[in-house]
Amino acid sequence: MLNTHNYKLDNTYSGYDKAKKRKLDLKMEGYRVKIQKNIEGLFDVWIKDILIISAQQDHGNGRKGNI
Repeated sequence: MLNTHNYKLDNTYSGYDKAKKRKLDLKMEGYRVKIQKNIEGLFDVWIKDILIISAQQDHGNGRKGNI
């Protein structure tokens, strides 16, 4: 289950191939992207905002994250 505090819904697609293409496009723009199949059988594309990524970069187990 995705944490909707960190991720927001970008769009919903009927096929996995379309969702995967959108995921690759968003990754090229610098977003972290997840694809999740919803209960209707459609594929939701979730993105993590770039500002949240940079704020969370130095959190965790003491190591610096790689972006």
